[in-house]
Amino acid sequence: IEIPNGIIKLGGGVFSRCTGLTEITIPASLTTVEEFHNGGDRVGPFYKCENLHTMAFAGEPEEIPSNIARGSGVSRIEWPRGIKKIGNFSFAECSNLETVTIPDTVTEIGEGAFFTCANLQNVTLPKNIKTIMKEAFKEDREIKQIEIPNGIIKLGGGVFSRCTGLTEIT
Repeated sequence: IEIPNGIIKLGGGVFSRCTGLTEITIPASLTTVEEFHNGGDRVGPFYKCENLHTMAFAGEPEEIPSNIARGSGVSRIEWPRGIKKIGNFSFAECSNLETVTIPDTVTEIGEGAFFTCANLQNVTLPKNIKTIMKEAFKEDREIKQIEIPNGIIKLGGGVFSRCTGLTEIT
């Protein structure tokens, strides 16, 4: 499915539990992703879309919207060119993510961006990263090692807290 260019906002849960959805292209025009609270959970637009494996981004947006894939089945991210920031909780609770190679254009990773990605094992941080906000990789228990590039200015609190498999930081 390709969401038409011109859409600027998606509501929380708008595609929730759409099990037939396997891939999605997000338009460059999208700037706001709302969340709604489902009990104690924050729910993004693709919450529990367990068969949604590929998320692509059209155009050249500067930021991945907060909560865009939170709680979905995303296992593959097709990063847009020129991306600078990954928004808060963008890919939180994406248990199918195993490998993430963040483009070198990214300078900031938002709060909880990859929080509780149960099967995330391999993360390659961009060489130009300056800021990783709090709890960005919290509870990603399968990450074994991480290389933090030179030039980083800020590591927020709890960035790697409860990453019980993490044994090497360079």
